[in-house]
Amino acid sequence: MATIYGNSGNNNLTGTSANDFIYGYDGNDTLTGLGGNDRLDGGNGNDTLDGGTGADTMIGGSGDDTYIVDSLSDVITELAGGGVDTIKTSLSYTLSENYVNNLTLTGSSNLNGTGNSYDNVITGNAGNNTLRGNAGKDTLNGGNGIDTLIGGTGDDTYIVDSTTDVITELPGQGVDTVISSVSYALDENYVNNLTLTGVTNLSGIGNTYDNVIYGNDSNNLLRGGDGNDTIKGYLGNDSLYGEQGNDFLSYGYFSEYDGNNLLDGGDGNDTLEAGLGYDTLYGGQGNDLLTSYSYYGSVLYGGDGNDTLTDNGTQYGEAGNDSLTIRPYYSGYGGLGSDTITCVNNDYYGNHGGGYIAFNAPNEGTDRIINFESGINEIEVSAFGFGGGLTQYSYLSAAQFKYGSSATNSTQRFLYDTSTGYLRFDVDGSGSAASTILAILQGAPTLTNNDIYVI
Repeated sequence: MATIYGNSGNNNLTGTSANDFIYGYDGNDTLTGLGGNDRLDGGNGNDTLDGGTGADTMIGGSGDDTYIVDSLSDVITELAGGGVDTIKTSLSYTLSENYVNNLTLTGSSNLNGTGNSYDNVITGNAGNNTLRGNAGKDTLNGGNGIDTLIGGTGDDTYIVDSTTDVITELPGQGVDTVISSVSYALDENYVNNLTLTGVTNLSGIGNTYDNVIYGNDSNNLLRGGDGNDTIKGYLGNDSLYGEQGNDFLSYGYFSEYDGNNLLDGGDGNDTLEAGLGYDTLYGGQGNDLLTSYSYYGSVLYGGDGNDTLTDNGTQYGEAGNDSLTIRPYYSGYGGLGSDTITCVNNDYYGNHGGGYIAFNAPNEGTDRIINFESGINEIEVSAFGFGGGLTQYSYLSAAQFKYGSSATNSTQRFLYDTSTGYLRFDVDGSGSAASTILAILQGAPTLTNNDIYVI
C-alpha cells in the first residue's frame, strides 16, 4: 500500500497493485490507482481519476473532473458546485445523484447509458446503445451504431448521425431538438426542432408540430409540414417550404454569401425574408409578409390573400388587396385586387431614383399609388393586356393622354384628373366603352404621358 501526495502543480501520480491513497491537491492532475481498492482525491483543478482494477473511491474536488470507471463497485464523490464532471466507462452505467453531469461510453460493446436529474451530456460508443436522459435538459449522442435515444423530461437535444437511430419522447416532456449530420425527417414522436450540421447538401423535414428547422451552410431542402414553423436556410442555395400553418421563412443570417434561395410559404399567414442573393419568394395562400434585403434584386410573389411586399426586388401582389413598397429600379405589379403601392425613391445608399408601377390589364382592380414623382417613377402598362392600339416598347404618345375624367376623341386612352389623382383607361376613347379607374395617385401629383411606358 502506498500514500502518494502531489503539490500545487499539474501532477501525474500512479499507485501500485495494492490499496493506495493518492492526493493530487491543486493543479490539473492525473491520478491512476492501478490494482487494489484505491482512494483517489483530485483536490482543486480539472483532474482525471482512474482507479484501475478494484473497487475504488474517487473524489474529484473542485474543477471539471473526469472519472475512468471499470467497475460498478467504484464510488464517485462530488459536491454541489464542484464543476462539470464526466464519467468515461466501458460498462453500462447509470449516473447517480452525486452531482456528476456527463457520461461517455467507450469501446465497441452494445451498452446502456442513463442520466440523472441534472442536465446531462451522454455520449455513446461504436456499438448499438440505449441512452436515457431522465430529468433535466440532456444532450444524447449515440455515436456510431443503431442507437435508441430517450430524452425523458426537459428540453433535450439529440445528436444524430444515422437515420437508423430511434428517438423516443412522450407528450409534455419538453421542447426537444435533433441535431443531424444526415438528411432527416422528424417523426411524430413529440420532437419539435431540427438543426442540420456539416458541409453536405442535406434535407430537413418537419412534422405536424410547430417546428424550428435550421439548415447548414450548404444547399438544403427544408420543409415545415403542418404547424407554425420557423425555417432558416443560412448559407448555400436553399429551398424552404413552410407548407401548412403560419410560418416564418428566412435566409438565416446577413451575409453576401447567403445564396440564391427559394422561399415558399404555402398555406397560412406567412412571413418570408429574402437575404442578399437572388432569392425568389412565394407567399402562397393567406395574408403574407414578404421582405427582400437583396443587393441584387429578388422576386416576390404574394399569391392569394392580402399580402405585404417590401424593399428590394420585383414584386407581384397577385390576387388580393396587397401592399407593395417599391424601391428605386424595381417594379411592382399589384395584380388582382385593390392594391396600395408606395414609392420609396431613395435606395439604401441615399441615391435618388424611382421604381416602376406595372399593370398587366385595366380590369384587375383600382390601385392606390403613394409618393409618385413625375420623371422619377414610371407607370408601365402591357400593350397586350390593355389593347386600345398602344404601341409596345415606347412611352405613351401625347395624343393618347388627356387631363380630365372623360375622353373627347377616339384616340385618347389614359385620362388623368389633376384634382382627384384618378388615372383612368378608356379602350376606345370617346367611344361607347366605359372607362376604368386604373389607379388613384395620392395627393394628385404631376403626371404626364412621358410617365407612362408601354411594355
